[in-house]
Amino acid sequence: MATVDRSTMASLADIASLADGILCDMLFPAPPAEIEEELLARRRTGYSYTSLTLAQDNEAAPSQVYSALAKMRHALSLHPDDFILVDSVDDIREAKRTGKIGVGFHFQGSEAVGRDLANVGAYYKLGVRWMLMAYNFQNNVGTGCIEAQKNDGGLSAFGRDLVAEMNRGGMLVGCSHSGYRTAMGAW
Repeated sequence: MATVDRSTMASLADIASLADGILCDMLFPAPPAEIEEELLARRRTGYSYTSLTLAQDNEAAPSQVYSALAKMRHALSLHPDDFILVDSVDDIREAKRTGKIGVGFHFQGSEAVGRDLANVGAYYKLGVRWMLMAYNFQNNVGTGCIEAQKNDGGLSAFGRDLVAEMNRGGMLVGCSHSGYRTAMGAW
């Protein structure tokens, strides 16, 4: 794979209206060494915060997700001069103030919860701040946008319980990639 010389790239901080901005971007998972280099490149470009996708509905068994979270948190914690694991908005501000990059996590879909609402609070404590209801296809919470073209059954009873638990714990409910009725049921 060709390497890009990022030293010649303009920084987002060069744009006056973005100089004080806190930015968020999403990345799909990769081996920690590759993620670390990607995150450092984003920091050099002016990012203060990024959220890493650590699960998608098609590969989201809770045991695998917990393992991925543990490995990623460990890898990033080995570089305290570069990264801040984000638990609050103040952590993002601290990352910006100190020239580091804040890192949080999210899920593309809700299959990582399985059928156990207790996972929501556990994931939140590990830095997961938001998850989508469904990622393109039907899951046990609702209908994804691709399947919704044929039949959008909306949010399931378990989905309504999940939204309530996410709201209770402070986790953001994401509705992109979900069908219209599923998204409106989450609202």
